Order: sequence, then structure tokens, then C-alpha cells
Amino acid sequence: MSDEVLDIKIEVALKKALCRVRAIRVYLPELMKEINQCTERGEEPTIFLKSIIRKKTKLPQIELVFMGNQKDRHIEDLGYYLKHPRDWNSWGEIVLTPEQALDLAHKIIFVLKGLEKVN
Repeated sequence: MSDEVLDIKIEVALKKALCRVRAIRVYLPELMKEINQCTERGEEPTIFLKSIIRKKTKLPQIELVFMGNQKDRHIEDLGYYLKHPRDWNSWGEIVLTPEQALDLAHKIIFVLKGLEKVN
């Protein structure tokens, strides 16, 4: 590990919430791999929602952050496709049950209200 000091600036969340989902997948067609986090494998895919004011631009925004340590995700080979991955337009997905989608919608509204005070 390097001895250099990293100057990482993380904005303070005005409001925040956690939301469980069924799966989070990021496809890497250039490597023929996918990063997968899914409940079917006993992992706990979670989205961290937060409202912030971006320091660089001073603009409000909502961030949806994928959470979980290395044991909560795995890498798979892409191998179950009809169209070759190099021709895909998508490169990831978040999979939710209807109940999780409703929970996410409510939590987005909750987090969004954190920006009302600054606008």
C-alpha cells in the first residue's frame, strides 16, 4: 500500500436511507464478466440513498450507491446471452420485487426532501 495521502472529499449527506434489493449487476462485456450481488446466493444487495450538495458544482443531487463488501458480491463469466455482449446497449441492472420498488420510491422521496431546505 502506498504511503501517499489520498485527498478524498465526500459530501455530507443531508438525508440518507438504505434499501434492500433482489440483485445488483454490472456487466463488463469487454472482459466477458459481470459483478453480481444477489439474494439467490445469500448476498445482501443494498442501495444507500443520499441527498447532497455537490461541492464542485454546488448543485443538489441524489446518489444511489451500491453497498456491500467483497463477500457480498461475486464475479461471473457472461455466458447466458443471445446477443453478443459487445453489442449490448445496457451495462447493468438493479432488480427489485414490487415491494422493494415501492420501498425505494418512498425512500427516494424521503431523501429528496433533504434538498428542500437548501433550494
